[in-house]
Amino acid sequence: MTVALLAPRLPPACDGVGDHAAWVARALAKTGERVVVFSEIHASIPSVDVEFVQSWNLASIVTTLRRMRERRSELLLIEYTPFNFGSRSIAPHAIAAIARLRGIRVGLFLHEGFYGQRSLHKTGGLKRALLGLRDAFIVAASAATFTSSEPRRRELQAAIPWSRSRLHVVPIGANVEPAATEIWSAPSDRPYRLVTFGVVVPKRRLEVLVRVMGAAARRDIGLRLVVIGRVHDERYAQSCMTLARELGVADAVRFTGSLDPSEVSRELMRGHLAITALMEGAVASSGSLLALLAHGLPLLAARTPHDEPVFDGALAYSSDDPEAMLDAALGILRSPDGGAELGRRARSRYERQFRWDEIVRRARRLALEVDCRSAVSAG
Repeated sequence: MTVALLAPRLPPACDGVGDHAAWVARALAKTGERVVVFSEIHASIPSVDVEFVQSWNLASIVTTLRRMRERRSELLLIEYTPFNFGSRSIAPHAIAAIARLRGIRVGLFLHEGFYGQRSLHKTGGLKRALLGLRDAFIVAASAATFTSSEPRRRELQAAIPWSRSRLHVVPIGANVEPAATEIWSAPSDRPYRLVTFGVVVPKRRLEVLVRVMGAAARRDIGLRLVVIGRVHDERYAQSCMTLARELGVADAVRFTGSLDPSEVSRELMRGHLAITALMEGAVASSGSLLALLAHGLPLLAARTPHDEPVFDGALAYSSDDPEAMLDAALGILRSPDGGAELGRRARSRYERQFRWDEIVRRARRLALEVDCRSAVSAG
């Protein structure tokens, strides 16, 4: 079978949706499928063909559909957010609708959509409504729509009630996975090293972690904080370092910047404790949170109203008060096993529910189960 994948972004561009696309393409290729990715990025993925798309316009719609027909594609998967194909483009919508009419199964990875009051993307009422209509169009044009968690599926069902039968939970995996042979164990060196991972932007709430470091300094407790990941927002990173200087802990806070996946794994495996204060909470749509889980460190998260039950028992929670978070961290670090059991539960949960081969198997099965020969409809 030939599988076509619409993915505007791919590594080496730094983009979580692009990372997802690359993992999906690789996992499909490992199953023996012929895979062609249509992307704006000139990328090289082993055993995968990448077709360059300069712009998602009318010409790209015609060209992509022609190339899919030439390759006899039987399944089309789409990596979608409201803006990753361009702020006004309906190319993926048209390609999906025409592909279904031609008898091709269509599966949609809906990473974002139907922005509401809880969304981190703040939009006005009219703009939100127009974006919602466009999002509903691509759900209608696709036979199966995949979202990362049951809470998110329920939110989408409320936004588009007619879509219930085509909405499915398909988790995402980590944007960096360790090798199977890499097993974390508590480092013997001191001071304790706290590690966090992800693109450096305000939603990471790194200032909370810096304040934890300040609380430790006030108690004369030696800690280090390593922030692993590309610095997308330089101004925000500088504000975090300004806060660290004000609290007297600048020498104990390090931003690594962008690293290769193997280097990310190396930094994580050297950590004593993974720590996160993500604004959206512990949610299954966060590839960077899943990377912390996958590496098998003990993981401490600041609790939010949005935390999803899939992580219960696999990580520890505290409030985002710096003193409370420090106490929770020290409780794990100073426990008899240094958090090893918590780390084992984290990795076990990841292996059971978030591995890429299982994700691709589920998405492929759900999309192929659909009788796509019927005309595209909204119900």
